[in-house]
Order: sequence, then structure tokens, then C-alpha cells
Amino acid sequence: MDGCSRWGILFRVVIPISVPGLVSTAMFVFLLAWDEFFYALIFTSTLASKTAPVAMSEFVGRYAININGMMAGGILAALPPIILALAFQRYIVKGMTAGAVKG
Repeated sequence: MDGCSRWGILFRVVIPISVPGLVSTAMFVFLLAWDEFFYALIFTSTLASKTAPVAMSEFVGRYAININGMMAGGILAALPPIILALAFQRYIVKGMTAGAVKG
């Protein structure tokens, strides 16, 4: 880019090219953190700090299982990733196909 400073090149070339990859990476990181169970089970002790998967695991009792509560919790836990995937679908597809050979 003739006449652009380093910041101009960064904001006019580098960032627009890297946005789809960054959004796709952020979605994968969010999904991995959202579904984390083991660390959340170990590090959370109060009711206010429990994550959705840990709270859903408490529906299983010694002699009974609250199936209705588990199903409702599963639907509520699945909504944020689905909403994010639908909102950023354009960036996800661009990020996955950015390295593909076009001919």
C-alpha cells in the first residue's frame, strides 16, 4: 500500500483479512470453554458459581433421576452456542474456506 503508514496497513489490510479466522477461533474456544465439566466441577463450590454442565449433573440423585430437569437444562445450555453460531455464520464459513484453493 503506497503511502500508508504501518497502522494504515494494519487496519486496512491485515485486520480485514484476519477477522474471519479470528471469529472462527473465538467460536471454537467458546465452545470448548462452554462444555468444560471437570475443571468447573473441581473449582466451583457455591451454587452461584456453578456452570451449566455441573448444575445439570446434580439432577442425578442416588435413587432417582430428574429427566425433565436434565432435558430443560440441556436445551438452555445448548441455546448460547447455537445463537452465536447463527449470528457469526458468515465469518465462520469465511474462516474455514479462507485457505482453500480457488480455481
